[in-house]
Amino acid sequence: MKKLLWTLSVLALVSCGSDDDNGVTPQPEPRRTLTVVVGENPMQDENAQQNGDATARETFTRTAAATTTSSLSRFTLNYYLEGVNAQNFVKEGYPWNTGVWPSKDKVADGDPLDFYAHDGGSFVWDERNPYVSFVMDESAFNQKDLLLAKNRVAYKDNNGHVPLLFDHACAGVQFNVYQEDHETYVVKSIILKNVKNTGNCRFSDYTWSDVSGSADYTLTNEKNNITISNDLQLLPCQWLFIIPQDKRDLQLEITYTKNGGSENTKTLSLPSGTWQAGYQYTVNIRIGGKAA
Repeated sequence: MKKLLWTLSVLALVSCGSDDDNGVTPQPEPRRTLTVVVGENPMQDENAQQNGDATARETFTRTAAATTTSSLSRFTLNYYLEGVNAQNFVKEGYPWNTGVWPSKDKVADGDPLDFYAHDGGSFVWDERNPYVSFVMDESAFNQKDLLLAKNRVAYKDNNGHVPLLFDHACAGVQFNVYQEDHETYVVKSIILKNVKNTGNCRFSDYTWSDVSGSADYTLTNEKNNITISNDLQLLPCQWLFIIPQDKRDLQLEITYTKNGGSENTKTLSLPSGTWQAGYQYTVNIRIGGKAA
């Protein structure tokens, strides 16, 4: 396995208290740096599922992180101190915008805080067992990965630095289509059906619960048909970021024409198994190669 590390720095300037009785001019505390490291551990395998003149073939690749981490352009950092506190960080070129460590009168230098970061969904404290409630975007063309991180840090541990190692809570899935003969196939639409699209991801171990829903995602651009060649063609939706789930209930519905004839619709089952968090999957859909 390989790990992609991405290090970003966030500077936070915090003011200290003043001593008006002694006429001392207040001095700012040293700058506080937040270091963010994003990692992913992909793997590889492959399976195939046959159905008439169409095949759905899936591979796991080792080149996941470059695409999935690109969705981290902002995140929210949460901690509990007399209630839930949240600070939002947005990448504005370089570095990120500034944040503030809690004041010394509330948190002494040696007192640790539990920090929880996420770039999507809604944070829920849930009596010190926090989670993010997440709903996949309804459009296949507006997908965002869910990234989570946590750490327990005191100010004096790292001179105010809060290291965060983000984990991918969703599976990244892309789809290719191709043919194996020399006919003229035109794809009208490809739909991924019965996707469970809502759930809660716990910070304690990044496991999902209450995964439910049933959504369909059209993977092709409705305004443009796809003429299939012998080379793999990436579908226009690019990436789906899917809550981890068993694929037994999922189906691919493909509508296409052959040599200008009438429309054919095929329903394919996906290869068995589970789409797991933190991994990239590629589904290759073959049209043709058998009697249509």
